[in-house]
Amino acid sequence: MVQNISQAQNPYGSINRIGTTPDGRVVYKVMDGNGDIAGGLSVAQKDCDTFERTYNDIMTAAPKLEKYMQTHSEEDIKRLQKRGKRIIGGSALVCGIIPALFSHKLTSNKWLQVAMTLGGTFIGLFAGVKIGTKVMTPPGANEMSKATKTLSSLDVQPIEA
Repeated sequence: MVQNISQAQNPYGSINRIGTTPDGRVVYKVMDGNGDIAGGLSVAQKDCDTFERTYNDIMTAAPKLEKYMQTHSEEDIKRLQKRGKRIIGGSALVCGIIPALFSHKLTSNKWLQVAMTLGGTFIGLFAGVKIGTKVMTPPGANEMSKATKTLSSLDVQPIEA
C-alpha cells in the first residue's frame, strides 16, 4: 500500500488520506494550491494503491508539462508539429523510393517490385510516425495520458460536503 500520498504542499494542490467509510471505501481530502479544502473523494479499497500511484504519476508529469508550456510559444509548438509531419512524410517517401529504385535490379517480377516498394513505404510510414510522435509530444504528456486513462477506470466518487 502506498502511504503518504501527498503531504507536501505544492502549487497543484494535494490529496490526503483521512479515513474509511463504514462500507470500506477510503476517503481522501482534496486541497487546492493555497491549502484550502477543495473537496473530497472516496475510492474503493481495491483501487487505493492504483489511485495513489496514478496521482503521484500525475504530480510528476504536471511540472514537466507546465515547464514545456512556459518555455514554448504557440509558434514553437506549431513548428514542432510541422517538423513531425515532415518527418513522417519524408520517412515514408525515402523508404518507398529506395526499394522503387533498386528493386528492378533484384527481380524482374513487376508485382514483387511493387510489393517491395509498398512494403518500404509502410515501414517508412511506421518509423516516421514513431519518430514524429516523439518530436511532437511534450515531456510528461504520455504519463499524464496514461494516468488519466487509469483514473477513469477506477471506482472514484466525489464526497458531497
